[in-house]
Amino acid sequence: MSHQDVVPVDEPTLGDWEAAPFEGKITDTHIIGRGTMDDKGTLVGLLEAVEKLLSESFVPSRTFYLAFGHDEEVGGGNGAVKIAAHLKAKGVEAAMTIDEGGFIAENMIPGVEKPVAMINLAEKGFASFRLIVETNGGHSSAPPRENTIGILAQAIVDLENNQLPYKMVKPIDAQLEYLGAELPFFLPSWLLRILGFLKNQSWNRSMHIQPRRYNHRWGSEKQCHSHCGRGYGQF
Repeated sequence: MSHQDVVPVDEPTLGDWEAAPFEGKITDTHIIGRGTMDDKGTLVGLLEAVEKLLSESFVPSRTFYLAFGHDEEVGGGNGAVKIAAHLKAKGVEAAMTIDEGGFIAENMIPGVEKPVAMINLAEKGFASFRLIVETNGGHSSAPPRENTIGILAQAIVDLENNQLPYKMVKPIDAQLEYLGAELPFFLPSWLLRILGFLKNQSWNRSMHIQPRRYNHRWGSEKQCHSHCGRGYGQF
């Protein structure tokens, strides 16, 4: 499973690129271009692997389905969603789905010098919040102790400081056990689970935003979005 589309390029940034984004420039060590990692590498790798197996007259014991969407970067509504619906209508029940997933990380894990095949089982989502501050009207000669901009700014800070908790899923703790032997210090998996539990408990205790601070009357509003761990404001 892979996707053929890539994130679009802003025209004003074209001069800042090391190579033209859609040139596919080949150097001694890299292929430079938009989508080489997300997700053209996986796409081409899958096709090359299938062609290689076909040239060797390989006959699989199970059926393989190659699914390549064209709109993953904008939600996948006409790509992956349609593919899944089609397979479901055909009565296909896949034993597993292999998508772009993880990667081979080099020099990413502190203390681990060998390449590490990362296990990625979940995807960061996004949350949209509409914050409205209403306060009484007034005059600049007698400003209130709190104004709408300050109240709204504090609300955004509170949201940013109260992230959703991380959670450990089964294969990840197995990966950490394997990594533990490669670390310069020993960190047993049971200790990792305890640390993860304590982190979640700490988050649950701190997740308290006081609504009274934002329930003022007047007309200032802002939409706040968080996507893949990055926040931005839209006025």
